[in-house]
Amino acid sequence: MSSMLRKKKLVILFMGLIILIAIFIWYGNRVVQERERYLGHKAAFAAEMHFSVRGREEENAYLVFRFNRSNPNVDNFRDVVFVLLPEEAAQFDEDIFVAWPQNEFRPGGDFGPIRGTQQSIEQLMLRARNRNPDIDFRDYGLPENEITVVDVVENWEIVSEILNKYR
Repeated sequence: MSSMLRKKKLVILFMGLIILIAIFIWYGNRVVQERERYLGHKAAFAAEMHFSVRGREEENAYLVFRFNRSNPNVDNFRDVVFVLLPEEAAQFDEDIFVAWPQNEFRPGGDFGPIRGTQQSIEQLMLRARNRNPDIDFRDYGLPENEITVVDVVENWEIVSEILNKYR
């Protein structure tokens, strides 16, 4: 009987160990998925705000990011970083996705300019004020009652929340 009890304890211990390993694997995958979602959200914000991207200034930031993620022949970006000036991008490794606010520019072959970051900010503030005339951006944690280019870089999560709310 003692041998049978010992076998049951070992089976229970082994099953508990397998369940514990499965939980760790599930949680690890969940963390990786959340990180990927966060980086994708940040790249999508860069595209929405018409940021330039290191090496591909005239392309949509989110499309550049997605291409990198879906291409097995390219090393994946390990982070997404926003800077204020293109010169600041040089301080980051090549496996960092670096983006910065852009001015208006004309890509080759297009007739009209692609709007820059400042126009995106102005449109966002206009939409927000049209829907809520009494809006005070300081209520969202911004230092002033307007959204600035600095806010788009340094407080991007707050600006993204406002963008999603007043889209």
